[in-house]
Amino acid sequence: MKVLAGIVAGLAALYGLTLIPWSGGTAAKVRPPADPVKLLVDSPRGRVTLEKNGEAWRLTEPVPWPADEEAVQKLTVGLKNLVLESVVSRRLETRDRYELDDAKAVRLTAWGKESIPFTISLGKNAGYSNRAYVLFGKEPAVYLASGLSRDEADLPPARWRDRRVFARTDIVRLRVTRGQDVFTLEKSSTAWTVNSAPADLAKADAFVSDLRTLAADDLVDPPGSDDLKKYGLDVPSAEWEVSFSTGAPVSLAFGTGDPRPLRRDGEKTIFLIPAYRAATLDKSAKDFVATSSR
Repeated sequence: MKVLAGIVAGLAALYGLTLIPWSGGTAAKVRPPADPVKLLVDSPRGRVTLEKNGEAWRLTEPVPWPADEEAVQKLTVGLKNLVLESVVSRRLETRDRYELDDAKAVRLTAWGKESIPFTISLGKNAGYSNRAYVLFGKEPAVYLASGLSRDEADLPPARWRDRRVFARTDIVRLRVTRGQDVFTLEKSSTAWTVNSAPADLAKADAFVSDLRTLAADDLVDPPGSDDLKKYGLDVPSAEWEVSFSTGAPVSLAFGTGDPRPLRRDGEKTIFLIPAYRAATLDKSAKDFVATSSR
């Protein structure tokens, strides 16, 4: 029995040793595309494909949509700066502790103009600035990498999308209809008017400045966005027509709820505006009339 117990203890100890990460070794040299034209991010949050058209990025999956250029830039810059510093483990059994198992890893594939895919899997951050544990290609080794963290890739699908309501900022006219309350805020060469009367320049400028950066926290696509009644958009609480110095105006329909639903130009996608931003939109003509005109 003592001999058998010794054998069992020895086997247990040996198994325990297999779970200890093996460190050391020469890190691999990586050459991600210097100028990516396509990116595939497959994470537990969802799968997103982005493609570059000229200088602009656009989602092709899960829905066609302009990309958030800042989010894409952070990812491509991190990819460019990627360095595999050292091997921390060569044991498959230890991948889960680095969040590199199939259930938790973020798989990133990038294509350059040569159409040769570059693939890397991102695990948890290593506790240092821009450092994470990664798997490179089909290699079994877990690397400590710098230059790119999980945070740049592990985003909800909506965060890859351009969530701005307006792609342009040269707003010159705004017509608001809210029930019986209708007013027009319009810019001349040097001033603003509200219903053709002089407007308070500071208030009008501040309001329009906020509009230029109006953005959704989240987006709802079909079939979820098909139920307009659910979002109060079957009978909008307010309707806007926003005009720019050139080009076609943009029409907006506002629903009810928190966050505030918004529909642009009759598109199928609904913008969900955070409550603190939506509260700044509920204006009437009297909010803009210059003191001397009251």
